[in-house]
Amino acid sequence: MSPPGKKEEHGQRAGDVTDAHRIQQLQAELEHTRHERDLWQQEAEQIFAEMFRHNTAPKLLIEPDSGQIVDANDSALAFYGYSRSAIEQLNIRDINLLDEAALQQELHLAHREERRFFRFQHRLASGECRDVEVYSGPIMLGGRPLLHSIIHDVTERTRAEAELAAKKEEYRDLVEQHPQFVMRFLPDTTLLFLNSPLANLLGKTPQALMGQRWIDLLPTLEHKAITDHLAGFTEETPIRAFENLVADSQGEKRWVHWTNRAFFDECGTPTAFQSVGIDITQRRQLEQEHRRLSEIIEASPDLISMADTEARPFYYNPAGRKMMAGAQGSIFLDEHIVHKHLTDIWQHLRHNAMPQALSKDYWQGEGNIRNTQDKEVPVRQTLIAHRTPQGAVTHFSTIMHDLTNQKALEAEHRLMATTFHTGQGVMIVNRERVIERVNDAFTAITGYGPADVVGRSPQLLQSGQHDETFYQRIEFSLSISGYWEGEYWYRHRSGEIAPLWQSIATLKDAQGEIEHFVHIFHDIRQQKTLEKELQHLAEHDHLTGTCNRTRLYRLLSQSMKELERHDTPFSLVMLDIDRFKRINDNFGHDVGDQVLKALTDIITRQLRESDEVGRWGGEEFMVLASHTHLEGALTLAERIRGTVEATPFEGIGGLTISLGVAEIHRDMTLAQAEKAVDNALYHAKRRGRNRVEEAPGGAEDSTEDPFNSAWRK
Repeated sequence: MSPPGKKEEHGQRAGDVTDAHRIQQLQAELEHTRHERDLWQQEAEQIFAEMFRHNTAPKLLIEPDSGQIVDANDSALAFYGYSRSAIEQLNIRDINLLDEAALQQELHLAHREERRFFRFQHRLASGECRDVEVYSGPIMLGGRPLLHSIIHDVTERTRAEAELAAKKEEYRDLVEQHPQFVMRFLPDTTLLFLNSPLANLLGKTPQALMGQRWIDLLPTLEHKAITDHLAGFTEETPIRAFENLVADSQGEKRWVHWTNRAFFDECGTPTAFQSVGIDITQRRQLEQEHRRLSEIIEASPDLISMADTEARPFYYNPAGRKMMAGAQGSIFLDEHIVHKHLTDIWQHLRHNAMPQALSKDYWQGEGNIRNTQDKEVPVRQTLIAHRTPQGAVTHFSTIMHDLTNQKALEAEHRLMATTFHTGQGVMIVNRERVIERVNDAFTAITGYGPADVVGRSPQLLQSGQHDETFYQRIEFSLSISGYWEGEYWYRHRSGEIAPLWQSIATLKDAQGEIEHFVHIFHDIRQQKTLEKELQHLAEHDHLTGTCNRTRLYRLLSQSMKELERHDTPFSLVMLDIDRFKRINDNFGHDVGDQVLKALTDIITRQLRESDEVGRWGGEEFMVLASHTHLEGALTLAERIRGTVEATPFEGIGGLTISLGVAEIHRDMTLAQAEKAVDNALYHAKRRGRNRVEEAPGGAEDSTEDPFNSAWRK
């Protein structure tokens, strides 16, 4: 056994060996940890670099002590507008517009508000200043401490917030400057709160009104309207407006506009309402007065416009637009075109009329304005200067009355005075329909002198040829347009009834009431005679005097319409002189013409008054037998044939005719009717001539063209 002292020494040496080994282990672990840390740091820096470069938000790396910009990502370069080499030459103070004092104030404010960002203003390369929020934090890169800053551009948001704040301030000022009624009540309208202005309106204290039902303070007639209004609130429409009459403490009715807000529980049931009311009685009265004035201005036929003190127009009425458009223009003109023309007018007034209006409060005169059609419009103008009670001019208004019609009427009066002694008959009648004046041409046309007609009614000239409807139409035209023109049959002093071409125009006074009727007319007897002659020549054969083919076609069309509408029967008879060519060849065309005339006389004597005969062409004639069926037409044709055969013709002796007969039916066209009777005549020729034949079936029965057939000769 070892002595005690030796054992202790041995134990201590063993412990030292153990501690040294442990230290070596710890050093190895520390070295390993450092290595892993370096690897982690290297990997983290790589990840950071990747995120830094490709992040869409502008980012900067800044040396914290000097403020030197060390690096910037692509988004920062794009935002600030610098190249990489240029931005790395800048200090953050070159970009940040805050001075040192303002910077320290912002840092302190951010700390106090516990914000994780700072509000700065940064200048871009272009010189533009932008509001930014900067999120900054320290970072170690490559063993170097840096400040990592993320920049958010909040310029638009800042501006919007400033505008919103200004609007809120404006609204707050507006509310504070206008007395309003405020109350809160339950769904049954029991009042929970009301302010002093509302209580004063009702002539009671707020305490006296609390607990009462609001609806009970209103007229009974309004109860249903208010109940329906409150029932219309939903969570989707929690705010609604309402206007009603409230009796004040003096018993006078006041109009109040309420803006009501409903509050709901979880089930969507209204629990309370809050109302803000404004006394709009004066506004209602002004609106009513304004509405009346606007109706007058809008309906006025005169141009009414208003402009500020610099002669810049800000209003014009529909008549103004119409006057600007002109007679041929559209009233739907572009606003800018109308405004431009009005501006020109107002600038003219500014230099030529406003000085007098400022000294005398108004100006009046006449002149011309130019419309959008580049036409001058004569107007009578009034310019008025409007002032405040203190005498300051607020704006101007002008009224322009279009003198076009008046000027035209004045010119017409001058023309009337000049033309009163022309060849046109003139008769002036007053509003009581009494003749006041006539000219010499009137006497020459009617046979009546001034002494015969002045003081008498124009009915003196009525012929009885026109019915009451004719005169009613004249009166209607005069009442609508102030003018009538047309043919008028009058009775001459000798008793003869003759036609006039007459125009009647009304002359009105300043109030638009008719003062006179001016009758201007001329005799058209010669014209009517010429028209009849021309009409007769256009529709009759010049040799025989009977209808020509044109008139026959028109009569046929009328008869077919009568057949279609009223089932009125009619038949056609077509006749042809047998071997007429031989007559012309043997005796000459003059004799042939005499034969055609004589034949016409024979045919005409066999017809009724309702029948018509016409020369169809050459030696062919067509008879239209109205109200006649086939049997009657055959009888008529046979009578004509027999009479012709029995009648000697001067110069040639006897002759015969062939006749075709067809009754026209409703299903036929005009061409088919013509073809049917033509076929009948063709068959009469083919079967020996000097005979009557009816149409052999339909209009398409003949397969041979009868116009080219030798049988027609």
